Amino acid sequence: DELTRSMLHVTTHMNTCHSILNQMIRQTINSEQTHKQSGVVRIYSSDDVPVISPCIKLHITHTTTSRDVINSVIRKLRRQGAAGELALEDCDLTNLSLVACVSNVKHHIPDTVQILQLGQPWINAKFHIRYMD
Repeated sequence: DELTRSMLHVTTHMNTCHSILNQMIRQTINSEQTHKQSGVVRIYSSDDVPVISPCIKLHITHTTTSRDVINSVIRKLRRQGAAGELALEDCDLTNLSLVACVSNVKHHIPDTVQILQLGQPWINAKFHIRYMD
């Protein structure tokens, strides 16, 4: 029926977008000739994981992955005493994803992507942590 066709269309569109995003990330990583060895990434507040200050700054290396960033932010929030307010003590952290906002478009960054090896415009994105839909 019409609803089933619409849902199939949306699912196909989402899968296509995810494939294109992954391909763009791989191309960006492969096209970079020089990679930073270390740097700072800022994680901004989101509806899902609000941070106490305007952002949390993390010093990361070229091997730090998206999943490493998520785990570090959650550890920092727990140390700041924000975990109780956010119910982060018991939540399933595997449902959290690093999201890069580039030109007002949100892109979920796969867990294994090394943040500093992302090229332009990714490295200048505004990063948030959100629950995966």
